[in-house]
Amino acid sequence: MELKSVFQALDMVDLSSAPLCGADKGTFALTITNPSGDHEYLDDFYGCEKKGAYMTNLDEVFQAPLRSYRRFQLFIASSFAKQAI
Repeated sequence: MELKSVFQALDMVDLSSAPLCGADKGTFALTITNPSGDHEYLDDFYGCEKKGAYMTNLDEVFQAPLRSYRRFQLFIASSFAKQAI
């Protein structure tokens, strides 16, 4: 389930040319490795800094495993609650 949610999030990632300029979010970077080498893509939330190639929805890729983990925690908690009744 966790891996599937990461792949779904990766499907939402796309190159960005949006000149966003944020200041209150963590920095995300995605490195893609292929035969020609490593290619780093930055979160377009800080696109105004013009430090490289930017992509949209990078934060979704990093948040997907956390959402899966939280669902798992809730499932376990509800299972124990049902057993206690």
